[in-house]
Amino acid sequence: MAEEKLPNWLKNRAHLSPDRPAIEFEGHTYSFLELHTLSEKMAGKLASIGLGAGDSCAVLLRNHIDGVVVIHALFYLGVKIVMLNNKLTAKELSWQIEDSGTAYLVSEGSFSGKLSDICEILPDLNLHLMEELPDEGTAGILQEFYLEDTATIMYTSGTTGNPKGVIQTFGNHWWSAVGSVLNLGLHEEDSWYCAVPIFHISGLSILMKNVIYGMKVVLAERFDEREANRSIQENGVTIISVVTAMLNRMVQDMKEASYPKTLRCFLLGGGPAPVHLLEVCKEKGIPVYQTYGMTETSSQIVTLAPEYSMTKIGSAGKPLFPSQLRIEKDGTMCEPGEVGKSWFRVRM
Repeated sequence: MAEEKLPNWLKNRAHLSPDRPAIEFEGHTYSFLELHTLSEKMAGKLASIGLGAGDSCAVLLRNHIDGVVVIHALFYLGVKIVMLNNKLTAKELSWQIEDSGTAYLVSEGSFSGKLSDICEILPDLNLHLMEELPDEGTAGILQEFYLEDTATIMYTSGTTGNPKGVIQTFGNHWWSAVGSVLNLGLHEEDSWYCAVPIFHISGLSILMKNVIYGMKVVLAERFDEREANRSIQENGVTIISVVTAMLNRMVQDMKEASYPKTLRCFLLGGGPAPVHLLEVCKEKGIPVYQTYGMTETSSQIVTLAPEYSMTKIGSAGKPLFPSQLRIEKDGTMCEPGEVGKSWFRVRM
């Protein structure tokens, strides 16, 4: 049976809907064609430093349009991306770079101090700053993505030892996006607000949905509740990913005001919300979708619809359509209410 493959996501999206808004960042909106053009040019620059299909490259980036472009450019080249958490120390990042086996790190000048420390620990590392890449270069662009190929590697902490590198295939990202859209639906005017880190699966998954759905993403370098609320009230944002602290700050900032009917979803992850916050959201008519996901499942895998928010307190909901969930104890499926171990089956 032939390997499953799909057309290069961004390149195909730029062909299908070139003028549609793709990314809004700091007041400037980039169309899908512009995003593709920037990514293709960046792919040439990265190829000129020796990166090519089958290589791996670590990236240390901010929530910035340049970071989005680098991610797509590496996909264009067929390079596996090791996504580094920019909140970690140089020692922690160096361990992940070495453990992943990559010889390359692409970053930016804003992390100069941390990068200097990393290079002291890993003197043979090929470090390249985006600002200092060659002005031009040529590269062969992947026309198709094989779903079984590794797209990204993210390190996530377990209960013991060092963080573990989680391999995420193009198929993992594809089916995660499909599961989400089958749950939330897709409207022509949808716009997803992304203030969660793009180095984390919560933020990266939004960038995957962006090109797969053809949906605008409003990207914020850091979370600010006033700016997030303004984007919903004045800029047409219909979906936003949050954790409890973010939701609480946004609700407090709103005071007695209400959100427009165009707002469809607060996708709430990172743990269950306190009952009093859910009660406030219900009173204000705020559509909160509690969800549970992992790095290993390429973002959300179960989600609770808002109509059950008060009757299923503490629940993260049911598995998304392409996924399966079993709760077992000693190899036997648990009865309702019985404690056991969760087993997930995800598509690749």
